[in-house]
Amino acid sequence: LRDRLEALDAFRRAGLSRGEAKFYATKRNHGWFERQQLDRLIALTRSEGLGIILMVRDPRDVMLSSHSGRGGLPDYVSPGHWRRSIEGGEYLQNAMAGDPALLLLRYEDLAGAPDMVAQRLHDHFGLTVKPGSAGLGAMAANVASAPKEFDEYLLEAVGEIRDLDPASVGKWRRLSEDPAAPLMADAEIAPIFRRFCKRHDYAVHIEN
Repeated sequence: LRDRLEALDAFRRAGLSRGEAKFYATKRNHGWFERQQLDRLIALTRSEGLGIILMVRDPRDVMLSSHSGRGGLPDYVSPGHWRRSIEGGEYLQNAMAGDPALLLLRYEDLAGAPDMVAQRLHDHFGLTVKPGSAGLGAMAANVASAPKEFDEYLLEAVGEIRDLDPASVGKWRRLSEDPAAPLMADAEIAPIFRRFCKRHDYAVHIEN
């Protein structure tokens, strides 16, 4: 978080009024769910006035994720990785229960109703889209108009910059096999899977 904190210090030194407040948004790294990382994040959230968005997604769609920057590996999210991320999210939710600095969002809402999510971000954190923006869901236009160049590796990793698309939700329904089968087959992961699905209103069992 070093560069994030340096940005915050720069904002403070500028003496900006609340009406001119600026926001620095970032995505955590691959190992964000490690306990030491989470404890530090929680402490910094409270000492620096940060906000956290915890986004959840249907485990079946998650298990179908690929990552072009890693060769498009079909197991980009392995069962073990999924478990650690879910346990990390649960730890974060429990540690920050009732804390307004934490906002839970569903990927399905972001993809299907980006304007609604934009309103939630405004109501919760005061975030707004830039004047003239095509909206939160117009990712391709937003990136194209951004006043910075993006790392070539990052662009390669996501395959292409595309708008948020409701069709990215429920891709697993077009398959004959259940992508969550490896999660349910593991005796230690299965109860975590069931708990997560019930907590966030995802299907525990599906009919073929």
